[in-house]
Amino acid sequence: MGFQVKLKDYKKFEKKTEYLADILDHLKTSQLPTMVFKFKYDSSVAKNAEFDQLIEQFGSLFGYHGSSNDSWNNIIRGRGFANQYISEGCLFGHGFYFSSDSKVSHSFVKIGKWWDRSDFGGRVGCLSACEIVDTDQTHRGIKVSPQSSPKSKPLYQYTEDDKSLPDHYIVSKIGGHIRVKYLLIFQDQTNTMNLNLSSSSTSNNLSNQNNNQNHDNNTNHTINNNNNNNSVNRIKNLIPRQLNIFIVLFILYAIVLVIAGNPWIFSIGTQKKSFKKIVSKLEL
Repeated sequence: MGFQVKLKDYKKFEKKTEYLADILDHLKTSQLPTMVFKFKYDSSVAKNAEFDQLIEQFGSLFGYHGSSNDSWNNIIRGRGFANQYISEGCLFGHGFYFSSDSKVSHSFVKIGKWWDRSDFGGRVGCLSACEIVDTDQTHRGIKVSPQSSPKSKPLYQYTEDDKSLPDHYIVSKIGGHIRVKYLLIFQDQTNTMNLNLSSSSTSNNLSNQNNNQNHDNNTNHTINNNNNNNSVNRIKNLIPRQLNIFIVLFILYAIVLVIAGNPWIFSIGTQKKSFKKIVSKLEL
């Protein structure tokens, strides 16, 4: 294929390219790649040798390019930056668009589905870091500095086309003057977050359901206990009153029985009077 791809240590890549060097560390999180691959081209292949000669002659620019996943197979193999795919009707003219500021190009990264069973995960996005031959067919904004420049090349003079571009933009009109040097892979973290959130939410819902059920059971148990306690208390409160009534009724009943069964009690006074009369007669 004319090139080899090797996994690159991110820290070495960051130091080499000054990737995200102008922003604070805590703001880099969303733009940190999951993996970085470096392309090493075989100079014995005619196409690669020709590209090396162009860089030696004209110098090069270093720019980032964000695109959809459908384009990357062609881009990596050198077909994606072919002239038939050149952008037409763009705001700053036709050509392939890059930026020396990775943050600008990262906004064009489109997270999408990768091939099945990919080690990169179900959904990823890609950002390429490319070498661009610095000929008069390549235009750059005023804040784009050359990656390399031939010693014989005079100080760069910005053209009207250059000045019309945003500060960090690069537009190349020739696809053969572009070559991918690094490929940055970004895995979709939202899927993992959503799964974690979903699992957490499910667990929380189940926990809440169990807690609610336990609460309901505890509430029902408490209500039953309260009802039982109330019944016992009512019985306890009722027993003394019923007992008192029973005792009173029993005493009254006994008194009635005694009176009804012993009429002599009512005649005691009469008998005493009769006995006194008899005694008085005997004395006479």
